[in-house]
Amino acid sequence: MRSPIFFWSILALIILAEFYGYVAVRTAFAPASAGGRRAVVVLYWLLTAGTWALAFWAGATRQTGATTLKPYLMSLPLLLLAGKIVLLIPMLLEDVSRLAARIFFRGTQPAGTTEEPLLSRSQFVSRLALGLGALPVVALLWGILKGATNYKVRRVSLKFPNLPPAFDGFKVIQISDLHTGSFTSTEPLQRAVALINAQKADLILMTGDLVNNLATEVEPHMPALSQIKSELPIFSSLGNHDYG
Repeated sequence: MRSPIFFWSILALIILAEFYGYVAVRTAFAPASAGGRRAVVVLYWLLTAGTWALAFWAGATRQTGATTLKPYLMSLPLLLLAGKIVLLIPMLLEDVSRLAARIFFRGTQPAGTTEEPLLSRSQFVSRLALGLGALPVVALLWGILKGATNYKVRRVSLKFPNLPPAFDGFKVIQISDLHTGSFTSTEPLQRAVALINAQKADLILMTGDLVNNLATEVEPHMPALSQIKSELPIFSSLGNHDYG
C-alpha cells in the first residue's frame, strides 16, 4: 500500500502544475484586451475541468459504451499535465530568482525609478514555458496516435553455459500488451502478425494485457491473431487488464 505522503505529494504537484499553467497562460496573453484575457482564462479552466471530468467519466464507465474511445479520454488530463509539469520548471526558477533578488537587493534601487517590480511575471518566461510545455504534449500525442503501432523487432541473444545443444539457435518471440481494445481498425494488428510470422519463431509467448477491460474487445482481431505461426504451440499468460 502506498504511503499517504506519496498521495499528497502527487496531489500537491498536480495543483501546483495546474496553478502555474494558469499563471503562464494569463501572463502570456497579458497584452490582449480585458475581454480577450477573460476569454483565455475561461477557456483555460473549461479545458482543464473538462478533461478531468471526461477522464473520470470514462474511467467510471470504461466497460460500457464506446470502450475504444475511453482509454484515450482517460489519458487526456495526464497528457496536458505532462506539459504543465514541464512548464512548471522555468516558472518556478523565475519566481525563485525574483524572490532572491527581492530579498538580497532590497533597498538598492535608486529613489524615483519606475522599473518593473522584481516579483512581476515575465511574459517572455511565460511564453517560453508554454513552448516547452507543448513539447511533451506533442510527443505523447504522436506516441498515442502513431508510435503505438510503429512496431519494432528487438533481437536479444541469450547465452547460457549449460544450455543443451538442441537449443542452439532456438528462437523465442515474446508479444506483450497488445491492448486490442484500443484499436479502431484491424489493420495495425494485421501488420503486427505479418511482422511476427516473418521472424519464423520456434516458440511464441504472449505475456498478458491482450485487452483493456472486456474479453469481447479481442473478437474483431481474432482472425488476424489466429494467423500467428510458430513451430511449437503458442503459450499465453493473463495480465492485470485481462483479469479486468
